[in-house]
Amino acid sequence: MRENIINNKHPARLGVSLIEVVIALLVFGLAVLPMFEVLFSSQQVAVKQADQEQCIKVAEATINQLMSVQFQFLNNPPTGTEIGLMYQDQDGSPISVKMPLQKTSDEVWGTVDLKIHKTNFSVTASMTRIFSGFTPGPGVVPPPDSLVFKYGQKEAGSYILAEKAYNCPDDYLKILVRTTYGDKNASITLAGSRANLVD
Repeated sequence: MRENIINNKHPARLGVSLIEVVIALLVFGLAVLPMFEVLFSSQQVAVKQADQEQCIKVAEATINQLMSVQFQFLNNPPTGTEIGLMYQDQDGSPISVKMPLQKTSDEVWGTVDLKIHKTNFSVTASMTRIFSGFTPGPGVVPPPDSLVFKYGQKEAGSYILAEKAYNCPDDYLKILVRTTYGDKNASITLAGSRANLVD
């Protein structure tokens, strides 16, 4: 605290000057500014992480639901086929969408867009036949992309194919689900496979 009298003649001013207040605020602001930057960047990381986790959940839900759809819709869908898909919003409320399927010569695919909370997601699913199934019989030639296992035995250092073979009677599909999210179109891709093992 300042003395009341300077040089024993003039009373001293009590308190602080405006310039001292400005300097103190400037120093305080420079000290606090990095903390705000850290808080802002950590919030952005948390939002990005939440969107990425939601994207993984959307991709997993899509591929799980495609595993339970009738096989013919994934392998050779009639024109105009739509698959109903269900998702959950962050509050647990259901989101129902329909994915229209399109067929090309070697692939079935579909795309659907949805919004969960404040994030837009685009889901693309493609089903590609890896192997064609066939049932052997007299005069039946297996397709070139069929899956056939032949049993062999080793004789004199080389394998001799046995008389018996096993063929896969069903088509075998590779399923790819690509989910993009956010403004920068970050994406997650999951893969699976499926055969018609019900019949």
